[in-house]
This record gives sequence, structure tokens and C-alpha cells, in this order.
Amino acid sequence: MKKIVNCLANWISFRLIKYYFCFFLLIGSLSSCFQKFYTTNTKDTTNSATLKSLQSEGKIFIVHSTDADFVLNNPTVVGESFAGYADSLTPKLKNYLNPEADSANWIYRGQRDLVLNQVHLYANGIFIDHGKVNLDIGKIYRMDVYSPDALATKRSRTASIVGISIVVGVIVTMGAFAASSIAY
Repeated sequence: MKKIVNCLANWISFRLIKYYFCFFLLIGSLSSCFQKFYTTNTKDTTNSATLKSLQSEGKIFIVHSTDADFVLNNPTVVGESFAGYADSLTPKLKNYLNPEADSANWIYRGQRDLVLNQVHLYANGIFIDHGKVNLDIGKIYRMDVYSPDALATKRSRTASIVGISIVVGVIVTMGAFAASSIAY
């Protein structure tokens, strides 16, 4: 009887260790699976036709100046001027203010549409009068139009599939090993 109790105690402790190992392996591998990425598509200049096109697509314009960063509501292009009303940034928009240029930047789950609709304008000499913004298009020295980074997203998907396959293989192997070590 003592032999059976010892065998059972060894098997249970091995089983608990196996389950904890599998749990942490699974959590660690799934926490970074199937991520989405975006790129900034930085341009040094822009023009009224480009801004009108982006405006017609319903993009969110975020203006960066030496004084402050703000959202430009109701944007309009009039000649060589870009105008609208300054509004404060939401916390979700603040998460994406300083991405790395020419690099894969990670998107939080559920915020894909919000991120990919952003256009960031960097300018000097912005005129703001009671919330009304008037921006000379010639003073925009940088424009970022966020778009999906297909290559980085594809790499993440491939790594996720490989990682999940390895985790499943390890779990099946450990289960087979545990089943074969039980003396009947």
C-alpha cells in the first residue's frame, strides 16, 4: 500500500508541476499572439490637395505645435490655409502621439480603426483665436499618415502560429509522457 501511495504522491506532484509549467507557457506565448502593427508614412511636406483628400476620407487630424498638441475638429481647406477648431486629445489618442518613424508600431486590440484614421501634422506658426485654428499649409514641416504595416503584422501572425503549435506539441508530449509513466 505504501508503494502505491508514494507512486501516487510522485505522480501528483509531477502533474501539478506539469500543469503550472503548461499554464505559464501558454500565458506567455498567447500574450503576444496575432498582434497588429502600423507605420507612420512620414512626409516632409504636404499640399492642399492631399489635405482635402485626407479630409474627405474622414481622417482625424492631430496638430503638433511648439505650444501644444490638439485635435483639429471640422477641418477645412481654404486656398493655402487649413482651418478648424482646436479640441483636447482623448487618452486613447495620447497613446499614439510619439511612434517610432520607419518602424513597426504596435496597435492595442480594438483601437485599430482609431489609430489608422490618424493624420499628424507638425507645424510652426499656428494662429489660434478662441479655439479657431488657422494654419498656413506652407508651415507644415512634417505629416504622418498612419497606415497598416502588413509585413510586421504578417510576421506576428507567422510567429504566433509557430508558437502556438510548439506549445500544443509540448503539452501533448508532456501528457503522453505522464500517461506512459503511470504504472497500472
